[in-house]
Amino acid sequence: MRTKRKMKLMFFTVITLTMLAWGMTMTAYAESNSKTIDYRVKKGDTFYLLAQRFGTSVEDISLRNPKTDPDNLDVQGKLKIPVGNGVMIHNVKKGDTLWKIARKHAATINAITDRNMIANPDMIYAGDTLAIAERGNGEDISSVQKHVIELIRNRDFKALSKYVHPVKGIRFSPYPPPNIQEDLVFTSAQVSKFTMDKRKYVWGYGAGSGDPMKMTPVEYFNSFVYDKDFARIGIEKKKYEGMDYSTPNPLGDVYSRSMIAVYYYSGSEKYHYFDWSRLILAYEKYNGKWYIIGTIHDQWTI
Repeated sequence: MRTKRKMKLMFFTVITLTMLAWGMTMTAYAESNSKTIDYRVKKGDTFYLLAQRFGTSVEDISLRNPKTDPDNLDVQGKLKIPVGNGVMIHNVKKGDTLWKIARKHAATINAITDRNMIANPDMIYAGDTLAIAERGNGEDISSVQKHVIELIRNRDFKALSKYVHPVKGIRFSPYPPPNIQEDLVFTSAQVSKFTMDKRKYVWGYGAGSGDPMKMTPVEYFNSFVYDKDFARIGIEKKKYEGMDYSTPNPLGDVYSRSMIAVYYYSGSEKYHYFDWSRLILAYEKYNGKWYIIGTIHDQWTI
């Protein structure tokens, strides 16, 4: 009799401990992946690849899909996918393009295609589920630089404003080096409204004439930021060391600790190369994210 009681007691103890362990596992799981989406399986999907894409683990996906054989996924079948921290979800709608999606989420097209294994950027379809890393979650400076110069090229000030430093704003220097007293500094909110801003600001004084440079933000960008197709030219590998400038110290002390991107147009034979132009963009990291904090324009001056 006592033996049977002991066996029953052991049985209930094992069951209780198992339930407690399962509850602890599920609690930890819920805390680490509070967001879950319905995902339709595509050809080539595996639990491992899905875990990499959505910032989760194979174990967490398995817990959500206990009846699914990970080695035999049904194409077009549905899965419950837990989404990790730092990952945004975009459900593609009719009319969406990767350019629009990247702009909306302050991401780069390359980052989206790489993460979601999209071979052809033109081949996305309504109903697709895209995982997009939040800014600062694994972004590198080169990707940010490529994206920012494209936004400047397109005069997409609303999207550009998301890359403006939230504390320092962005400084505009029409000539090197930066002038702390005269340079204009704008906040992210102000930059987002540049397209509609018709106010004539004094951005500095002409190098030759000394006259005040009164321009709207768009006019200034056309003359003293993106006056050449710098996105096509690309970043100078030599940075700013050992290159000819109109001043010995183009960065001054303002950007001595910043990450610098230099774009250089060498000029044309027609004008004996006196029409050279250079754009310098300065970046700094804040809370794990890269932001632009300044632009410097350099050119031949009399």
